Amino acid sequence: MKHKKMNLLSADELKSEILSKEKEIRTIKFSVAGVTNKNTKTHRDARKTIARAKTQLRAELG
Repeated sequence: MKHKKMNLLSADELKSEILSKEKEIRTIKFSVAGVTNKNTKTHRDARKTIARAKTQLRAELG
């Protein structure tokens, strides 16, 4: 979401947008939670994906 779009949204719309993004991140997290061995490639990749999603969310929210 770009800054221009953020400025056009009302506070409630912006809040719901943030929550939906957080739900996406949480979904990714819990789908990964089934991996028990923490050093597997899958788990490492998943952690990177989660971190990337969070960073992107922060960047979008400025």
